[in-house]
Amino acid sequence: MKCYKAIQAKRAKEAMHNKAQAGGLPGCAPVGYRNTYESGEATLMVDEKLAPLVKEAFDLAAGGTLSLRKILEVLTGKGLVSRNSKAMGASALHALLTNPFYTGKLRYNGELLEGRHQPLVSSEVFERVQENLAKRRRR
Repeated sequence: MKCYKAIQAKRAKEAMHNKAQAGGLPGCAPVGYRNTYESGEATLMVDEKLAPLVKEAFDLAAGGTLSLRKILEVLTGKGLVSRNSKAMGASALHALLTNPFYTGKLRYNGELLEGRHQPLVSSEVFERVQENLAKRRRR
């Protein structure tokens, strides 16, 4: 029985790796996207309600004048929530802003792969946000 479970675990890991290599996300969609199933295949679609708020979060962070908590305050009032439809915290917003998934890339097992999903922000905006977050980091 133990050997059978090990074989199942190995197959699942291989399947997830193959999906990531092909540009698919092996897991739940992040905020701004939603998992859908079309013709028997799992795909990612842009969430029409939350995607504009995610884009606005990147735009506000790229501006460099607002703190994460202030950005969160603005966007929570507009309806930004986490994947489980609860209020988002500052650490969750930081994780969102540092996730290269929103530029069309996919981070899997330490690798940065090209994804098949539609990017929400440009690489230039993403890099500007990373620079601004680095400037605000406490030492």
